[in-house]
Formats: sequence, C-alpha cells, structure tokens
Amino acid sequence: MQTETVDEYANRIKNLGKHIEFTDSTLIFALLNCLKPAIKGQVLAKNPQSFAKAVDGARLRNYQYSLARRQQRN
Repeated sequence: MQTETVDEYANRIKNLGKHIEFTDSTLIFALLNCLKPAIKGQVLAKNPQSFAKAVDGARLRNYQYSLARRQQRN
C-alpha cells in the first residue's frame, strides 16, 4: 500500500532499476503494485506505455484523489 508520495516511490524504484536494469514494463508493474487501489485502477485504465507516463498518470490521479478526499471532509 502506498505510504510515500508517488514521486518518492517512483524515484526509489527508478534508481533501483538502474542498478538491476529493469525494463519499463517491470518498473510500471512495481509502481502500480504500491499505489492505492483507487489510483491504481485509474492509471491502469490509461494503459501507460512507458514508466514516465505511468508516473505522470499516478501523480495526476493522486492529486485528484487527494482533492476529492479534502472536499468530502469539508
């Protein structure tokens, strides 16, 4: 489950991927598996073809998710 920001996690797995030579699809898989379920489903629906696009999608969905949660509290 996601406990750090999308950017923190994306940077961590991207750096790890450099040492192990992960493919983009492996990095996407690792990113998706740690996202909140509500965010993961929306990112998957866009079928990102690169790690960068998956991260961008996750950032956008995370922002939208956070806004919706704040609005529900108010």
